[in-house]
Parts: sequence; structure tokens; C-alpha cells
Amino acid sequence: MNVILNTLKKKYEAEIEEAKINIRIMLNNPTSIPEHSEFLVELDKHLNKIAEAEDKMGAINNHFGSGEKEMLVEDKDAQMVLNGI
Repeated sequence: MNVILNTLKKKYEAEIEEAKINIRIMLNNPTSIPEHSEFLVELDKHLNKIAEAEDKMGAINNHFGSGEKEMLVEDKDAQMVLNGI
């Protein structure tokens, strides 16, 4: 897998961790959101962030996993970037 896709995966992993931390804070300190009616909405937002990031990571793994051959790029400079050179 090339450097660009690995970077995206790391970005999605960080987004998942951020959302999980926010959820843990909210669960351990429900008063962190003054309006109780917004509590479930906020939890749902963070769960959506996790689901979206996991979905994107899955798409990368399914379509560009380590078993895939290098992507064909005509521009030699772009190919060098994709190959991490």
C-alpha cells in the first residue's frame, strides 16, 4: 500500500480515537453538555464519525489492500510520490 493511502488510514484511525475519547468523556461526565436533550445528539455525532472513518478504512482495504499491484500513473513525478520515493 502506498504512502498516501497509509496516511489516509492513519488520519481515519486518529478520527476514530478522537471520537472514542469524546464519547468516553461524555459518558463519564454527562454534565459536559448543558442541555440534556442534546446529549444523545452529540453521542450520535461521534458515533457517526467512527462509522464513517471505519467505512473509509474498509474501502481502502477492499480496493487498495496490500495485495493490490501498484496503481498505474502516467506522470512519473506522481508515481514517485505514490511509491514513497
